[in-house]
Amino acid sequence: FHQTDVNGGMSATQLPAPTRDSQRQAAASQFQQRTHAAPVITQDTQRQAAAQRFNEAEHYGSYDDFRDFSRRQPLTQQQKDAARQRYQSASPEQRQAVREKMQTNPQIQQRREAARQRIQSASPEQRQAVREKMQTNPQKQQRREAARERIQSATPEQRQVFKEKVQQRPLNQQQRDNARQRIQSASPEQRQVFREKVQESRPQRLNDSNHTVRLNNEQRSAVRERLSERGARRLER
Repeated sequence: FHQTDVNGGMSATQLPAPTRDSQRQAAASQFQQRTHAAPVITQDTQRQAAAQRFNEAEHYGSYDDFRDFSRRQPLTQQQKDAARQRYQSASPEQRQAVREKMQTNPQIQQRREAARQRIQSASPEQRQAVREKMQTNPQKQQRREAARERIQSATPEQRQVFKEKVQQRPLNQQQRDNARQRIQSASPEQRQVFREKVQESRPQRLNDSNHTVRLNNEQRSAVRERLSERGARRLER
């Protein structure tokens, strides 16, 4: 006989004898509660996880689309700093390979074309707002300040090497046509601002003229084209 909660206080019902399986299950449950052990991963749970990942990939269209979506997620500041350090510590050949890979990437070209169309279709007020936002960005200000310090601390030989690299880098016909279109579509006020910026930078160029070599006609035309393209980019900003 044993004590129960039934009416009358006593019952003649006798509990069955515990089996080894029930004892093992009870011991396993008590051990899991005491140690807070994680449940064992079975093949069913692995299959369910794989099916969930497949459904997510199907939801985004394909696995490549899902991977591209994950790549488009914003990077953290730590990831940006690590990428910047890797690029700065790379050799000139590695940097050139990265530039060529970026130029031939169809997705990057599509984004550039879309950004160029947005800039061309923007109003002067919108462009001015973008310029002010870029000027007040602390990260871009830090990068500009670091670039300015590197240029000022560079030796005349290093500046000459950089100028030669810039002159040797050819422009394709599409870049020249785009620069020409941006200059032609600029307003008189924008052209005047560009002329003033060029005139302000002329004294510095004259000071650096002692460290430069004489250029031939082909090199001068290449420099003019690069200056026009740079001015068009400034107008976009």
